[in-house]
Amino acid sequence: MPGFVSVAQKLKTTLDLISSSILPVTFEYLETMPSKFPAGMIVLEGSQGERARDTKYNELTVRFRIICVFAAQESQGAFEKWLGLLDALGDEFRKSTHETLDGDAFSFMIEGYEQFADNQSYAQPVVGLSVRVVAKMLKSIM
Repeated sequence: MPGFVSVAQKLKTTLDLISSSILPVTFEYLETMPSKFPAGMIVLEGSQGERARDTKYNELTVRFRIICVFAAQESQGAFEKWLGLLDALGDEFRKSTHETLDGDAFSFMIEGYEQFADNQSYAQPVVGLSVRVVAKMLKSIM
């Protein structure tokens, strides 16, 4: 039965399909703050929990953040990288197999994004892009 693990794995697999010329990072699950840049992270943002859909299924909505971080001195070209990344993510996630994460979700899409600058959380000043994606899954009621 699809769940958090399979959604995270398929999200990472989909991100790894994006050309390194657009996104020159390998995505990792955030366990420690990166010290080398550019860096890419997948973070579980949370869930609204399950809600009853009908007598057979509950609906589970899960949100992840895709975070791309560049050293501040690289930020001159970062804006173009972010726009290219957003285009590439949208193109990849709109493919029929990725719209449902190969059947694990009944809906998967970009929900929002934001740029950020951070001078304290990392080993050096950074700029970045945070993209929020949402997966909606059906969970069988036993």
